[in-house]
Amino acid sequence: MRTSLDASWLLRLGASTRRRPRGAVYAAFTLLAAALFPIVGGVIGIGVGMLGLRLVIGSVDVSSLPPEVAVAGGLVLAFGPIFALVHIWLLAFEGRSLWTVGFSPDGGLARYARGWAIGIAVFAAPVVAMIVAGLLRPNEQAAGVTGLAAVPAVTLIGFGWVVQGAAEETLTRGLMLQAVALRFGTIAGIGASSLVFAALHGLNSNLTALALLNLLLFGVFSCLYALREGSLWGVCALHSAWNWAQGQVFGLPVSGGAVPGGSLLSLRPEGTATITGGAFGPEGGLAVTVVLLLGCAVLLLRPETQQDARRDD
Repeated sequence: MRTSLDASWLLRLGASTRRRPRGAVYAAFTLLAAALFPIVGGVIGIGVGMLGLRLVIGSVDVSSLPPEVAVAGGLVLAFGPIFALVHIWLLAFEGRSLWTVGFSPDGGLARYARGWAIGIAVFAAPVVAMIVAGLLRPNEQAAGVTGLAAVPAVTLIGFGWVVQGAAEETLTRGLMLQAVALRFGTIAGIGASSLVFAALHGLNSNLTALALLNLLLFGVFSCLYALREGSLWGVCALHSAWNWAQGQVFGLPVSGGAVPGGSLLSLRPEGTATITGGAFGPEGGLAVTVVLLLGCAVLLLRPETQQDARRDD
């Protein structure tokens, strides 16, 4: 079944590989490799990052570092190596460079800025709604620094989220979405990429069935965004801004865990966890479910613009 997303520039970039598999058996092998690589690559990347953190810091006690330095450094060193692993994979097995997964240089900065703004807006929508409804309230016992005093820490940790979000998007919405969609269709690519993305968070603390569903929906939303835009620039920014807003703007748990280091605001859930997400954070609640469903609907129903049409020609 073909869709209007099949003509996305993101998939055309993926088709530039010089080593496309042929035959059903080879295609099945490639699908398996594409499905396992994000998991294996993520584990290796985090392992290498933790080793790098140890080598960089040396004998310094990590617990003695300012929390914002530990968080930012941990994110960069844990997820940064994934880019190298993807690059090696593409060169060795597919005969193409890293930019072909969706980092075409045309308009990259503008796409990134737009994606960052959209990421904050989409996450802020359910949070503001819950604040108005009295389901989220100020947390008077916030553990870290809040307000203007937290701006330096919030900014530093933001750079860590930039690397983390881009690494996960390169794996799932770049490498895997392209690999599966080009062989088995765009719908299969969206499904496989989103399932693996949700599975990567399967060991997160405080995970619930609703949180897992929302992670799956976030994967679908991100796939649609990347396909509509035809690149990864915007969706990398969206993902990073979503996490940054969650932990460093509103002071809420990020995918099941609190992020130390400070936040501009500090909120705590007051209502039922089914709506607010409880200990997992808003990603585990129905408020985010509604926003993600609406976001998917907007992307699916958005008419093709003249600029889109020219780019696809």
